[in-house]
Amino acid sequence: MITNFIKEVTKFYQEVYETDLAHLSLVELQRLQARFQCFYASPIFTQKTSEEEKLHNLLAYTVLNLYHHFCLKDKDCPYFFNFLNDADSCLESGASSSLHDILFQFLTDIPFNVSAIIERTTVVDNPISQVVFHADLDTYNYLYYYGENITKNQMQIVDYFNSISEEKLTSMANCTIDCFLRGMKHANIEASSKEYVMLFYPIGFEKLARKICMLLEGKWKVVLRLYGNKFDKQLSYNHRYDYQFYLSQNYTDSYLACFKKLLMEHQQTYEKYAGAIYIESFGENRFIPKNGDEVFEKDKELATLNSWFDTEYAILYEEYIRKNTSFTIISYPCPEIGKDFESIFDDTIFLNTLDNDKYEAIHQSIIDVLDTAKYVHITGKNGNKTNLTVALASLEDSKTQTLFENCCADVNVPVGEVFTSPKLNGTNGTLHVSEIYLDGWKFTDLFLQIKDGMITEYSCKNFPTDKENREYVNEHLLFDNKTLPMGEFAIGTNTYAYVMGNKYHINDKLDILIAEKTGPHFAFGDTCYSMDEETKVYNPDGKEIIAKDNEISLQRTVDSSKAYFGVHTDVTIPYYELGDIVAINGDVRIPIIQNGKFVLPGTEELNVEGM
Repeated sequence: MITNFIKEVTKFYQEVYETDLAHLSLVELQRLQARFQCFYASPIFTQKTSEEEKLHNLLAYTVLNLYHHFCLKDKDCPYFFNFLNDADSCLESGASSSLHDILFQFLTDIPFNVSAIIERTTVVDNPISQVVFHADLDTYNYLYYYGENITKNQMQIVDYFNSISEEKLTSMANCTIDCFLRGMKHANIEASSKEYVMLFYPIGFEKLARKICMLLEGKWKVVLRLYGNKFDKQLSYNHRYDYQFYLSQNYTDSYLACFKKLLMEHQQTYEKYAGAIYIESFGENRFIPKNGDEVFEKDKELATLNSWFDTEYAILYEEYIRKNTSFTIISYPCPEIGKDFESIFDDTIFLNTLDNDKYEAIHQSIIDVLDTAKYVHITGKNGNKTNLTVALASLEDSKTQTLFENCCADVNVPVGEVFTSPKLNGTNGTLHVSEIYLDGWKFTDLFLQIKDGMITEYSCKNFPTDKENREYVNEHLLFDNKTLPMGEFAIGTNTYAYVMGNKYHINDKLDILIAEKTGPHFAFGDTCYSMDEETKVYNPDGKEIIAKDNEISLQRTVDSSKAYFGVHTDVTIPYYELGDIVAINGDVRIPIIQNGKFVLPGTEELNVEGM
């Protein structure tokens, strides 16, 4: 079965590679995708009992993940054809042990994999840029040039961008660029010393990506990056432990050494890197995974090793690529959000362009009170069982220093939060949210028990058994770490976003960028200043933000592997589940929010109609 599968896929890939997709009609392109999707129905993907079946399952899955390379005609296609031909020859000879070696060598080709990372983060003239700059973006045809799963959702996004005016498109692009430039200024980065940025965008947003590139022409070059769209999310979920096939301490050490070597060789290039602009999309139909069909059963030791490896990788990436850079993240809805898509899109543009100066003043009212507090007490309502005390750092000089960042629309759009890195010692209690999506994963009745800033107990009610629920939280919130610290405490102030969520009944579909502004949120993992703690950061009032560390991140001076986790996940309590937020200093208790409403003088304007 696997022999015929490899032959058929290889033949199909050869056809795709030799065909100029730009010469095909829309119907022909759709038929091509339909032919490829048929491969996912292979019985190979249901067979995983024996070691041989697991090997064949993994091989087939690995092969299907190569499709986009052949559609884009990238320079590595000959390398992939060699792999396919080697696998085919091995299967013809019946040497299963050799097949294992071929797949193992392909998946652990460290020089190739690391070089690909360098190329993705430095090469301007890449296959994706060919689509954005040379394809006819008025049609649906170009969507199929990527080799990604194209659905009605992407087509309707194209329809939307074809329907708006050039003025509106330019305004969206300028908004994105302005936010990025404000972020650079806030981080004290000299724009004239930089030469390029990376721009990430979802399929269907090519007109916006092209417009941003055009507006940046003459200032910076742009490396275009694409957010893909999987053909079978459940199958990908079933293969989430595939790293166990090859992972070892020797592999991780070799990979990290090779990665560091190439990063050092390209250090001069990365010094010219200004940072990343992320255009994200929200509102897609939620994927709820089904457990029990995993190809490899999770090995706890390897999961721990994999988590360590991810952290070490993130440290190198931060040190060599993201050092002295900025970023901005801005998000828009996609048509799957519902029948009100265009109205939600327009309302999101409104959110993304709210008056920074107005919010800056409101935030300052909150910060002035929080800077006098030792603790903040947060409670829930309407069934929310949150009862959490967050400890704050101490100010040495209240005239020149502050604890909270006054966050407007720069690196994180839309406007609307004040945040700090809390003290861990003294941060205690229970955090509860009835329903939340974290990085696309749904959590029902998420409970986190916090002791001295660290997660000690956790649960949810997604699955029938406590074991399944704990494993789900461990995998998608703790990322196989034994525990994580609270790296951030923030109060969201964008009540317009909350009202928009209620108006269209889309609170469960809001991007985390927007959702985190609709109530207090608590990030677990690294602080917001991870690996950039020494950079001085100031609020608009001139005060230096000094609460950038906690007791875990301070270990960076001794052992960075103990200071960072490479994750930062926001858990938000929405206003309708929020009781009170009270700043406390001894016997002095100053409420900022009561019964879900802002009551602190200077914040009344946040209580907009519809809350």
